[in-house]
Amino acid sequence: MRHVTLDLRRPFLLAFGLPLLLAACGPATVEVSPDVEAAGPPPAALYLALGDSLAVGYGLETPDIEGYVGRVHAGLEAPDRPVALLNLGTSGATARSVIEDGTLEAAVRAIEDARAAATPIDAITIDLGGNDAARLAPICLGGIDATCDTAAGIVRVQLAADLDRILGDLRAAAGPEVPMAVMGLYNALANPRCMLHEGAPIAETLLEGAASTEAASTAAPAEGFNDVIRARAAAHGARLVEVADVLGATGTLADCLHASLEGHALIAARFLEALRTP
Repeated sequence: MRHVTLDLRRPFLLAFGLPLLLAACGPATVEVSPDVEAAGPPPAALYLALGDSLAVGYGLETPDIEGYVGRVHAGLEAPDRPVALLNLGTSGATARSVIEDGTLEAAVRAIEDARAAATPIDAITIDLGGNDAARLAPICLGGIDATCDTAAGIVRVQLAADLDRILGDLRAAAGPEVPMAVMGLYNALANPRCMLHEGAPIAETLLEGAASTEAASTAAPAEGFNDVIRARAAAHGARLVEVADVLGATGTLADCLHASLEGHALIAARFLEALRTP
């Protein structure tokens, strides 16, 4: 199987490293495998990925292969149908940074170029929101009180607005028929090896709001971060990829943030399932 990979990623320093919930475009570089350029067929379609360090494959030995983006790419390809991958994932990305640093603009431009060349777009995948929510760590890890609830409300409103912009621009450029899938957040603090493991119930409440099993004993917000993602995905005709039921206590690293090798396989399977659902 031949792969045509376009990689416009660049490193982006994580500005705020203490995670509560899981979870750039600089000068672009385009890398095309020489043997494909010389002898392989041109890509029959495009797969576009946007996200944070999950999309980059942080913590994996061979992220291009083991990461969920690489696995989804492999699942979309066929021996006689190469698919170009444009991975705009950036470590530390937030929904706001994707708008402000040119990543969204680059994504829209790539979609427009593909459509102009009559190249089908097989899929657009998005994983964002974890780093947006991480700013709540120093405010909420001690417990959900009025201060935490107010701060969480501000972040939720901003995340909703930013996702509206991102998903709206992508949908407008791609058209209504292109499969677009958005991943929900998972509770990485549920991993017993995470040093912030005691904060897992708080993280769960912020993720799921009043639906959380912890809601009855806390000043739980009515809406959680996953509710925001679900609503924005539905508003823009994007397919929701739920992973909280399979990632958390397992499938995550001890750093309280990232998915493990097993976790990436699970995420990829959920994305492919969503993309293949009519």
